[in-house]
Amino acid sequence: MSPEFPSSYPKLSSCDYHIRVEEGFSIVLEFVHSFDVETHPDVKCPYDVLKIKTQKKEYGPLCGTSLPSKMETGSNEVDVTFTTDSSGTNTGWKIMYTTTAMPCPDPVTPPHGQISPSNTRFIFKDRIRLTCELGYELLQGNVGLSSYEAVCKKDGTWDKPMARCSLVDCTRPDSIFNGTLDFTTTTYQSVARYGCNGPFYVMKGNGDGKYTCAQDGYWKDSEGSNALPKCEPSCGSPTVRSLGRIIGDNRHWRNSSRGKS
Repeated sequence: MSPEFPSSYPKLSSCDYHIRVEEGFSIVLEFVHSFDVETHPDVKCPYDVLKIKTQKKEYGPLCGTSLPSKMETGSNEVDVTFTTDSSGTNTGWKIMYTTTAMPCPDPVTPPHGQISPSNTRFIFKDRIRLTCELGYELLQGNVGLSSYEAVCKKDGTWDKPMARCSLVDCTRPDSIFNGTLDFTTTTYQSVARYGCNGPFYVMKGNGDGKYTCAQDGYWKDSEGSNALPKCEPSCGSPTVRSLGRIIGDNRHWRNSSRGKS
């Protein structure tokens, strides 16, 4: 406030006031009660002068009898200067200040993503988290992330750029020995089918060779395993020819069309 407020302030005086708050917070000034600084009807503030400065802006000169509007300075540092001349009996002014945290821009939710919390306004020290829909993964540039969190900094900006949600890509499925592989796409819920080179190779186990691209980026069978199928050798079933018999590993045949000697 001005010296001696609400009584008349002294003549030929010069007063400096400095308001400092933590970085990340902005000072809001509001004039209260009354405002009475000597002025002139034709020249703006030629006698007594009140000025308010921040690092980026100057308010004033201020004088007269009307309460100035509230000032949201956008700064954590404010300097107030008040000078008076040798005449006048004006009563001066009184300022009250409050602070508000620096706001950050509203984050833009990427496609297939969700930001929490869903605030209508984000300020200094607020945190946001981004999650993706099922089948999508977090990426920062081309780097996969296990999680994403950003913090509103003291200068009113976010500490990192927004991540994105990209469709999970399991990449090309591995081939198997003595087997076949059939697939078209490699993204989430795509299907790859394995087979064996029959009739001399069969698939080990009970699986049908069908693998699906899962949300974690792995190809998995119907039981949730990402182990590849195996094709094992098989001799197949021997074909028994007419009038023949199998004894051990040797085959003996009698040709019925051969004539008697």
